[in-house]
Amino acid sequence: MGDAANSIDNAIENGNLFINLKTQKLSLHNFTVNNVTAIAVFTNDDWEIKQASLQHADGNFNLTAKVHQVNDELHQANMQVNLQHINVKKLFYGFDNFGQTSITSNNLKGIMDSKADISVGMNSAGKLISNTINGKLFFSLKNAALINFQSLKNIQQYVFKNRDLNNVEFAELKDTFDIRNGDIYIHRMPIQSSALTMYIEGTYSFEDRTDISIQVPLSTLKNKPEDYKKIDSSKIEKPGASIYLRAKDKGGQVKIGLDVF
Repeated sequence: MGDAANSIDNAIENGNLFINLKTQKLSLHNFTVNNVTAIAVFTNDDWEIKQASLQHADGNFNLTAKVHQVNDELHQANMQVNLQHINVKKLFYGFDNFGQTSITSNNLKGIMDSKADISVGMNSAGKLISNTINGKLFFSLKNAALINFQSLKNIQQYVFKNRDLNNVEFAELKDTFDIRNGDIYIHRMPIQSSALTMYIEGTYSFEDRTDISIQVPLSTLKNKPEDYKKIDSSKIEKPGASIYLRAKDKGGQVKIGLDVF
């Protein structure tokens, strides 16, 4: 028995393993997927997923990935992911809110399509290490809403005191983000909603480095948008006289205040 066990150990450690996987369900922590098909290759300290597809959060994932074991506590993953018709509330829940608490699955609603090319570190328990995330992310988010999002409701200290910000619905949000060391760099982007119109740019961080400039045109202070789902592209660069706000991390929570500069 001892000789047989040693032979098996040597084969696993020094050989290559090829797996053709088909299963109805897989789960890790809150992350559960269905109808999984994948080809996986395991070699020494590396493994690769080829031609993988699965269903999660009411939508479809297609991905390829390579994972390298750096040491017993760290794995480095490189992934190319294509997401179709994903429920963002269920996505954030499945990924444990991506390791942050500023915005959670309880605050979100919407359907997302996305393509991403990302590298990230994972610990020995399979948890993503947020400050190791790098890459690019394209996304389109439709039928989106923010629900009881305290950072947005804090704006009412300065404007929109008589508007309901508990459930804010949005026009389609669409952009490409650059991700460096867990910080998401947002290019100037219009956000038009049932409550207000604003333009944002800056950095959203999983590591208490969030710093986002928010421009709110004075015209939206007087009247709510009549057709908030139709964005006027001519006003993105020059929306007219505006109030400027700043969203920054304070004590692990994003706080919004006036930007007098």
